Amino acid sequence: MYYNSFLSKVKVASAVLALFLAGCGEDEDAKVALKSIKISPETEVSLVVEGTQKFTATLEPANATDVKIKWNVPDDQQVISVADDGLVTAKSVGEATVWASSGDVQSKKVTVKVTLKALTSFTVTPNSLTNLKMGDAPVQLTITKTPADAGGSFTYTPGNADVVTVSTDGLVTIVGTGSTDITVTSGSLAAVVVPVTVTVQHPLTSFTVDATSFPLEQDHSRTIVVTPTPANAENAQFSFASSNENVATVGEDGKVLGLAIGAANITVSVATPGSGVAAQTVAVTVTRKLHFPLALGVGSAGSTAEGGIHNATSTLNDDGSYTIVTTGASDPYVTTGNLGARPLGANVTKVELQFEYKAADAINFYQVLFPDGAGSGNPFTTDFSFAAATEWTAKTVDITNIANYGRGTGNQYNCVRLDGPDAASTVSIRNLQVVIEAN
Repeated sequence: MYYNSFLSKVKVASAVLALFLAGCGEDEDAKVALKSIKISPETEVSLVVEGTQKFTATLEPANATDVKIKWNVPDDQQVISVADDGLVTAKSVGEATVWASSGDVQSKKVTVKVTLKALTSFTVTPNSLTNLKMGDAPVQLTITKTPADAGGSFTYTPGNADVVTVSTDGLVTIVGTGSTDITVTSGSLAAVVVPVTVTVQHPLTSFTVDATSFPLEQDHSRTIVVTPTPANAENAQFSFASSNENVATVGEDGKVLGLAIGAANITVSVATPGSGVAAQTVAVTVTRKLHFPLALGVGSAGSTAEGGIHNATSTLNDDGSYTIVTTGASDPYVTTGNLGARPLGANVTKVELQFEYKAADAINFYQVLFPDGAGSGNPFTTDFSFAAATEWTAKTVDITNIANYGRGTGNQYNCVRLDGPDAASTVSIRNLQVVIEAN
């Protein structure tokens, strides 16, 4: 009986142990490992600053145990932030990533791009520039955006770039007087128009020209110099016009070019409308100059080769110059050869003798004469002296007695006589020519 009682107690204990062991096996089998995490949205997300996006996590398997989801963003960025529930908030313009993790398991990373808010409208300050003056400092246009932190780029277009110019960031620079508009645009939004008026700070009161008339040789030019009053007048811009462009043309800079013999008036006007300053006229007479090279006589006293020589010697040098040496004898001179007939009608206005010379010492009272048909002299000038010159020096002699020039008869018809002093002297001459001006 004792044995049966002991056996019964052993059976009960075994049963309890079995039940305990069975219960422990069932708890271990109930744990489910997490294999992966999938977040949504799973493709790139675009937000504006202060915008939000809620992310959710899906577990695989769904009944995974011991799962604690953590939302992550890079530690070294300031573009976005993420809350414990997966709510992403855009903080600044840029790009960052977000992902979920639990233990060693993490989701794919999703890129979040953050841009500024969309621009809905804008205003421009100042909204009018109608009191500007020449010489004023540049003016900065300022944009006020709605919303204030919106994005958007702006284009500034002046209606007349001769009045103002505008930089890409809205700096307005004054370049001229007048009225215009500046149109400011941004994408498809309505444009903003800023009216502009520029007046003068120092208005032009008058102007002068350097000559009210001048002769101009054919194919030559001369620039009309205009002087404004006051000198700092901002509207001192001038225009030029020719009354006869077949005779003379004029450029924007006032440069007059003689084209054909005749007369033309050049009108000088203030280019800025409304100045109240009257235009002026410059009379231009275009003339013609005929150049006749001259050859002096060559030889010694009494020679007549290529012209007459008396009490002097004349040598033609290899470089084309002449060396004339006079003595102390009376009446030394050298003449040119026969010039032949010259077209000296009533239209001749001026005759000049031009050449270059060298002289070791000053030579005074040297005359230029035109011998008439009988051989006697009609002096063109008696004020014909050489100053000492060691280098070639240009000399021009105005021949005022042109009534007889080209009209003589006889042996010395149409020649020029250089009448020297009654003293020993030496002078070299080259490039001798008569220049006839006609209109």
